[in-house]
Amino acid sequence: MAISENIFEYVRDRYGLFASWAVWPEPGIKPKSNMEDLSIFEPPRLKKTLEALHNDYVLVALNISTIEIKTPLSNFHGQNGEVYKARYALSDTPLWGSYMTDILKDFPEPDSSKVEKVIKNDPSLIIPHLNFFREEMSMLGNKDTTLVAFGGLVYSILSDHLSTEFSVAKIDHYAVRLSKEKYRKKVLAQIANLDPMRTQN
Repeated sequence: MAISENIFEYVRDRYGLFASWAVWPEPGIKPKSNMEDLSIFEPPRLKKTLEALHNDYVLVALNISTIEIKTPLSNFHGQNGEVYKARYALSDTPLWGSYMTDILKDFPEPDSSKVEKVIKNDPSLIIPHLNFFREEMSMLGNKDTTLVAFGGLVYSILSDHLSTEFSVAKIDHYAVRLSKEKYRKKVLAQIANLDPMRTQN
């Protein structure tokens, strides 16, 4: 389902400090070039961007891994880290244009094993995050959204807590130690198994 400008603006204003969309400008000479360019979310480029946005899939990562996000929709859009491999892998796939968010908000930690340890020590900590995530999903307006986890830990969280409400699938995290070419090859195989009827459309 396409995203209207009204929904885009609401999501940007309400959730923009920890969420974004799986669209990026074309790379330049270097693989990470233009990753931080957010002008695609502003007039006059916004109109074309909206044509690519949809709520059929939602890409879910674990948490913000670096410093606090200051600019709306800048999460997943920067030259730091390995997100550029997601841009490369998702281009021209059904996941391009998907909403992107973290299941844990306001939890900056680059080491996912430490995050996992905190959750295991006190599972109740995740409850408010899940409730907020449900609110976030309701604003997107598609009850048939498929949640696509980046990596095994997020997949476990979504499967354990949200699989009765949403379809849940998984692709490898973009931080996996693979070249962008090998990562894309693996992700394409995983995307093919997400939802055959939907991905063929």
